[in-house]
Amino acid sequence: MDPLLRAWHELGLVARIVPLVRAIAGTALLLTATLYYCFDSSLARVLVLACTAILIWTVGIIEWLGRHKSYSAKNLATFISTIFVGQTAVIFVTGGIESPFIILYLPPTVALAVGSGTSRPYFLAVSAPLLATAAFLALYLGGHDLMPPLQRFWSAAYPSSYFAAVALIVVLGIAVGSFIGLRIRIALDRALLATAEARQELLDTMTDRNRELNALLGALAHELKNPLSAIQGLSGLVQRKLPAESKEAERMAVLVGEVRRMGSIIEEFLTLSRPLQNLDVRTIRLRELLETVLNLHEAKTAGLHLHCDVDASLALEGDQRKLEQVFVNLLQNAIDATPPGGMIRILAGVQDESIAVTIEDSGSGLAESVRGRLFVAGVTSKTAGSGLGLTIARAIVEQHHGQLSLDDREGGGICARVLLPLQQRSDDAGLVRPELQE
Repeated sequence: MDPLLRAWHELGLVARIVPLVRAIAGTALLLTATLYYCFDSSLARVLVLACTAILIWTVGIIEWLGRHKSYSAKNLATFISTIFVGQTAVIFVTGGIESPFIILYLPPTVALAVGSGTSRPYFLAVSAPLLATAAFLALYLGGHDLMPPLQRFWSAAYPSSYFAAVALIVVLGIAVGSFIGLRIRIALDRALLATAEARQELLDTMTDRNRELNALLGALAHELKNPLSAIQGLSGLVQRKLPAESKEAERMAVLVGEVRRMGSIIEEFLTLSRPLQNLDVRTIRLRELLETVLNLHEAKTAGLHLHCDVDASLALEGDQRKLEQVFVNLLQNAIDATPPGGMIRILAGVQDESIAVTIEDSGSGLAESVRGRLFVAGVTSKTAGSGLGLTIARAIVEQHHGQLSLDDREGGGICARVLLPLQQRSDDAGLVRPELQE
């Protein structure tokens, strides 16, 4: 972003009340024009002030109507230009180089020096008042007295050399003030750069540490997986030898279920800790993929109203195994959130060069405890969840150059939306196409 635009955005509320300030300034100029019309015979001064007031009002109204839109370089150029036009008009009608308002040129240039640095708008904002000051001095030395009769008392006691000195002071004030403002801006930029470098260094250190911890925890999870499989197998053998209706069989069933859940958590953690493997890109019939996912959850959807509206002709490129993992996770979340007798809808359609798949449930919606942290590893609203499923699902979708989002559904529940491109980029290093494996 341009430095001046960034500074403007940082102003926040101050920048948003500028249109109101313009309206007040325009009104003040119009009242001044009325005063000159009553007590000054020069119609030119009245016209200049009136036209300037109308210009400032017009710009203020336009900015007010577009106050919810983001500012651009064009907006800022208009802002700077109207400041200069308003200043110059006031100085012109009140005597030019003899005007007591000639010092109005100083504050904006200093402020812009601090806010924008050495950007092009700043140089334009500085050169314009310098040229205007020189023009006013030239008019005065050429015998063109711009001082209105109402202010004759102001300049009557001062010689020509005084106003030449005033012009010199204004020019030097703009130059020195701008230099000081630029030095302040450079110092701020250096401080921000040093802070950013320190932050990046800390981030790199934390990234390396996280990578080492992930490797260690991945190795630990891998070591736990084998003995856990043995425990699951042995407990299953013991369960089969126990009387079906006995208390011991019931307790052993709980043990087997908990061991199976531990194995599922370890498997998810291993998937998260290892780098995503390259995509095996093939043409996928979306409806067939979703039907496979639905078949896997057929027993769990008993008692729920399930509606799948996906055109059989929809197809996209991707890794079928990984995308199946994504939709298995999202459908499982929808089933867990939907009460008995509730409804789950699966919809799909083409959007530009992508396919949008939505899974809607009629549950209680997003829990406030996890809202905004849905894709953070370990964050879950389920009492028996690992908090890794959505993290892995989003990583897979992003590997396909897609997007995954979860939002509240109108009428209650959650709407999970997956946006996937119809075609994958063949030059992506993360893709492995079947025809390239030979």
